[in-house]
Amino acid sequence: MVARPGNIQRNRGRRMMLVEPSFEESNNAIADMDWLHLQELANAVALATNSALALGRNTAGLTFADYVIVQAGWSHLGGEVVRCDGSQIGNTTLSQPGVYNNGDTVEFTSTISNYGAGQITSRLQGAFGTTRSGNNTLTETIVAGAGATSGWVANVDFIGDIDLKTVTFKQTDIAASSVYAPGTNPMDFANTGMSIGNPGAGNVEFIYLGDGATTGLETATIAEWNSKFNPDKLTMMLVVRVDDWSAGTDVIWRLAVDANTEAVLERRGSTLAWRYRVGGNTNEVTFDTAALPGGSPDGLFTMVMTVDTDGAGEIIGYMNGIARGTTTITGSWVGNFDPDECGVFAADAIQTASLDGGGAHVGLGYRVLSPVEIYDYHVRSGL
Repeated sequence: MVARPGNIQRNRGRRMMLVEPSFEESNNAIADMDWLHLQELANAVALATNSALALGRNTAGLTFADYVIVQAGWSHLGGEVVRCDGSQIGNTTLSQPGVYNNGDTVEFTSTISNYGAGQITSRLQGAFGTTRSGNNTLTETIVAGAGATSGWVANVDFIGDIDLKTVTFKQTDIAASSVYAPGTNPMDFANTGMSIGNPGAGNVEFIYLGDGATTGLETATIAEWNSKFNPDKLTMMLVVRVDDWSAGTDVIWRLAVDANTEAVLERRGSTLAWRYRVGGNTNEVTFDTAALPGGSPDGLFTMVMTVDTDGAGEIIGYMNGIARGTTTITGSWVGNFDPDECGVFAADAIQTASLDGGGAHVGLGYRVLSPVEIYDYHVRSGL
């Protein structure tokens, strides 16, 4: 990211350029906000499950139990170490059922030790990595091919050990994803794993979201948010994409006690809705994106809702940093979040349907951010 002209200091007669923080880092610095950041926006790696492990979009360690297809020559030495002993009579494999899609770009890191002879190659859905013949640790990028298994292929002579604790599968940066057309905005930096903002504040554990799949918020996330939630002064902000504005309804993000007590960001056809329903009273702002120059956006945009019941007594809905409407609040919030009623990028709260799009950078604020702060958030996104 290029530093702005104002970010130049002199240090002992030399010019020193100060690099601006990333969008993620800038968001994390906003006071009284908790963030969930995710750069994967387009199903590049699904939350598939193999025999013993749910492989997420960022990094997952594999144990021997995950390799359910074991051919001659392979044995478990104990713990997480396996060996190919050279007794095989041809090429043999140690593999797991396929969990990636044809074309996914994946970073594969592994260590070989106690090498004796022969060659071994990593394989991802029929696509092969580097052929190796010695002790080493190697990180390589493999574009998954069409096939049924992922793992290792040893030739007839190979003898050596693999420490499975060092084997990980990790989705590479978003620009490398075969199912996401890279752009030029600042969100395309090389970080597809989700990080939690303000770690010193004791934020929640890692979760996965953002590709429009039927995934929602973990109970731990909801408990953490509930402990800080201020229903009288609230900001909900995120980056989202809608693939089809023509019909249907998507609940982009919902925090709720029950059907009568909820804070919701929603899409209904080409219309966005910001809803704060309390005491059975629906307080809602709507905006038809078809009225925008060029119509509804075909890419990412920012969406924010502020709730201020003990100040201005209103909710304001923002799209791309601009207030699109406001309404007066009636009713009061009563109760704690129900995890079964809360979800993000899952189209409905109980994760039974998919958002027709994707999203990232989910921020929950425990105060009302100002219009200037919200506009700055949009500008920094580069959208």
